[in-house]
Amino acid sequence: MKTYRIFALICAIILAVAVIGLAESKEIVTVGAVILEDASLLSGPAAEASLFATIKQGEHVSVSELGLAWCKVKTLAGTDGYVSSRMLQFVDELAREETFAIVAAKNGRLTLREKDSTKSKALSKHNNGTIAVVLEKGKSFTKVFVAGQVGYLLTAHLEFTADVQSQGLGQITWPDKLDDTTHKVRVRWQNKTGNNALGQFMTGTVVQIFEKGEDWSKIQVEDQVGYIMSKYLTALSSLPAVPLKTEEPSQEEGLEPLQTPDPSVQVTLSPINLVSPAPEN
Repeated sequence: MKTYRIFALICAIILAVAVIGLAESKEIVTVGAVILEDASLLSGPAAEASLFATIKQGEHVSVSELGLAWCKVKTLAGTDGYVSSRMLQFVDELAREETFAIVAAKNGRLTLREKDSTKSKALSKHNNGTIAVVLEKGKSFTKVFVAGQVGYLLTAHLEFTADVQSQGLGQITWPDKLDDTTHKVRVRWQNKTGNNALGQFMTGTVVQIFEKGEDWSKIQVEDQVGYIMSKYLTALSSLPAVPLKTEEPSQEEGLEPLQTPDPSVQVTLSPINLVSPAPEN
């Protein structure tokens, strides 16, 4: 009996290691886009970031991180960097004001489904404020690319928008400058307190600033758009240098012209983690 238990334990450990290995090696789908006009490929999501290269008009790129102001892309030459979102076109047929969709459900979360039906398989759930690329807008459902997946979201619970001009980078900070302890600060999907939290983020987290008001500021943190109390936000005057990263392009990484709203290339990337709501500060 003892030998059997030891054998069963060894099998369980081997299975767990195999599952972890599969999870770590899972390929995340990116979405293809076309450069609308000659664009700067930068080291970070800010105009003052270092210039890596110039991407020519009409060139195809794969987009791995979504932002209303800046998107992280990979060029056909295998170079990673950031491009202004206004330089990207994902689907020919859509108007610019319908380029992105932001989750805005009454209960704070929206289900991504495999097909355009509420009875279809649920793929994942996304918090309010989550940014998605619109692939095909419908009356009841909209086909989107979000957090490495392609699926359908209820159109009535989405806010559509074009790219947004950033006021620059900011950092989540604690009002007491003498307190060097790390704190967690709430970000919300409305500019008021209540049951509307996107999650808690650590002080030191870098964000995009869209609007800075006396009481509340509109920001993007990771893949979400929301609001933070302005007293917890400090504008950054400089951007840390980022080394150039270039990979040898493979045939799988080449992108065909984007004529239909389908995902294009597949590369190995880390998935975006959604942050669950946490206790009040």
